[in-house]
Amino acid sequence: MGVAVVRGRAIGNVTADFAMHTESHSGAVVARVDGEIDLSSAQGLARQLEEARDGQTLLVVDLRAVVYLDSAGLAVLDTSAREMAALGGSLRLVVARTSVVYRALEISGLSATIPTYETLDAAIDVDPA
Repeated sequence: MGVAVVRGRAIGNVTADFAMHTESHSGAVVARVDGEIDLSSAQGLARQLEEARDGQTLLVVDLRAVVYLDSAGLAVLDTSAREMAALGGSLRLVVARTSVVYRALEISGLSATIPTYETLDAAIDVDPA
């Protein structure tokens, strides 16, 4: 487990950056994501999530420090959730319900298909039954 910092490509005069730190926590792998997830950084996030979920049954992605999430980022989360499910595992998200990130999840319909929690403890402690 560790930290991956990905610098996205510049689009105009804006460069999207994000960082992801992974750790083990109560039997789950927790990926704490920070920054902006958009077209320029989504592939980096996808690679990091794929590495983090390798052989795991529970991947919790903490998005509370993400300040921007566009459709490319939403697609990465959807794909990761589907891949985890296909392997018999699950992906859960931690995000504040008042955030713009949660709003994007809500508008896209992903908040109805990927379990979301407001705290890390809640996401990890939930009984899958």
